[in-house]
Amino acid sequence: PTTSTPSPPTGCARADMRPPGAPTAVLHVLGPSAGGIRVHVAELVRRTGPLGWHSTVAGPNGVMDGLIDTDDGVPRIALGTTADWSARRMLRLRARLADEIGRVALVHAHGLKAAVLVLSLRRRAPVVVTLHNDMVGTHTGIDARLRAFAQRTLLRRADHVVFVSRADADAHRGVVPDERRTVMMSFAPLPRPSRDREATRGEYGIDPAAPLVVVVARLHPQKDLGLFLRAFAAARDRVAAARAIVAGAG
Repeated sequence: PTTSTPSPPTGCARADMRPPGAPTAVLHVLGPSAGGIRVHVAELVRRTGPLGWHSTVAGPNGVMDGLIDTDDGVPRIALGTTADWSARRMLRLRARLADEIGRVALVHAHGLKAAVLVLSLRRRAPVVVTLHNDMVGTHTGIDARLRAFAQRTLLRRADHVVFVSRADADAHRGVVPDERRTVMMSFAPLPRPSRDREATRGEYGIDPAAPLVVVVARLHPQKDLGLFLRAFAAARDRVAAARAIVAGAG
């Protein structure tokens, strides 16, 4: 968890106003997610609980299924299906969140769809936005310019911004001042290998001595796996025995 504490705007609830020993209430809001964002939120909830944070998670129906169980003691707020996250639908969701936001000391918006929803509320707790993905991405032309403008506007309005890469943080240095930013990679629980190295290589017919590169990623243009393939092809010109595995769906 970030060690930087955003200064709450005037009129907002403060974490230090809670009764002594009471947990600090935080509302995590996320949009549609099939990958790392939802895993990150689940792990953040798990790690901050022992630190005195009482979490509630709001997102599309079922987005946290398999990651946060009903017996974990973490309230969940269903915000419709992933297909409902259109501009018109998000306006309707504002009323759904308004009451919840009035009960918490901090709101953590994961991604820019969640940030749009939260920052559009007039009365709210301080908001931390984690920029998991660059909204501009692979877009070009007027679409890219409009997205860049919207992204800058949202980040300026946040009380604090968490960037998951140094490159994203540097790209927004003129948008978010240093005192309102933190750079921290997304995280997930450490996986436990279910079989040994030799068995895995054997399944794919890879020599035990061959250099092996593994890329784990959602198969999406945003991940630019084409760049990896071109780089790996160049590497194989010098190391012919090298092999690669791309693991992911999409």
